[in-house]
Amino acid sequence: MISFNEGSATLNALPFTSGTTVTAKGFYTLIVTDMADNTTTVTFTIDKTAPEVTGVTDGSYYNTDRTITFNEGSATLNGSPFTSGTTVTAEGFYTLIVTDLANNTTTVTFTIDKTAPEVTGVTDGSYYNITVSATFSDASATLNGVEYLSGTPIANEGTYQLIVSNLAGNITTINFVIDKTAPVVTGVTNNTYYNTNRTITFNEGNATLNGSPFTSGTTVSAEGSYILVVTDQAGNVTTINFVIDKTAPVVTGVTNNTHYNTNRTITFNEGNATLNGSPFTS
Repeated sequence: MISFNEGSATLNALPFTSGTTVTAKGFYTLIVTDMADNTTTVTFTIDKTAPEVTGVTDGSYYNTDRTITFNEGSATLNGSPFTSGTTVTAEGFYTLIVTDLANNTTTVTFTIDKTAPEVTGVTDGSYYNITVSATFSDASATLNGVEYLSGTPIANEGTYQLIVSNLAGNITTINFVIDKTAPVVTGVTNNTYYNTNRTITFNEGNATLNGSPFTSGTTVSAEGSYILVVTDQAGNVTTINFVIDKTAPVVTGVTNNTHYNTNRTITFNEGNATLNGSPFTS
């Protein structure tokens, strides 16, 4: 409400009565003239609109530098003077307060976070032969496209992609495999004896034969006792003990197609025997 003690007035060149309230936004010139032709001129502005801020919005998170502008007034950022058009680069939580000449205020709080979420429990490119769980904080995640909660056990065998994103849009992606199945070996079986060459294959991993590197598909021909150890990327191990023995048992006391007129004590150096179809002891 505007009042004056004497005379008559115009407001923006229109007659104006003392005690009238001016509500509309705008720039005004009030001229009051008394009977002696003394004049008082008052210019003023009614501005009810808060300053407009661009570059950041209230409550938002960003993972990039922010150039902030405002259309009027003066500003502080975290309590320090701030100039329109300045770029904010440092990570942190910010409060921007912009105040215009009419004391209208715009307050914007925002966060700059350029750091990807930290994930523990699994690492990118790893293989596991146990149940695992991934943990993280202040972020959300999907596992193979399905929502995943921090700390949930992952037990099933398979190939997984974990994508963890925080409020600022920073992303950590971890690809890993759970494999609890030992390698499959063909060509030999555990604790078996063979009298022929053996071609040995396995479906995954790396192998040693008696401590030396061994390639799948290789043929073992030499007589001997062998230990084959096959280990896959997840640390699952298959161990096969086998023997190649191409030498027939040695028999003493009798020879083939021979006739004797005395009792014969017969011995053999290995294996089991029958004599005319019945079990026979060396």
